[in-house]
Amino acid sequence: MRGVPVGRLQNRNTGVLEAELRWNVTPRWALIGMRGAGRAWCENVGFSDASTAVSKGVGVRYLVARKLEL
Repeated sequence: MRGVPVGRLQNRNTGVLEAELRWNVTPRWALIGMRGAGRAWCENVGFSDASTAVSKGVGVRYLVARKLEL
């Protein structure tokens, strides 16, 4: 997940849900909003008892090469 430190979600089982919203202001410029949540659990710690890590952010994207969609 974006913005969550490496190793924060570690266990036998993990679940992650992420969403991204993109608004194309012009053919080359876009505004991005993102949000995600995840949990890690095992036999000792059930899914409902595990803590949830949440990430969110905003950004701007510029399309460098239109033909290559980069």
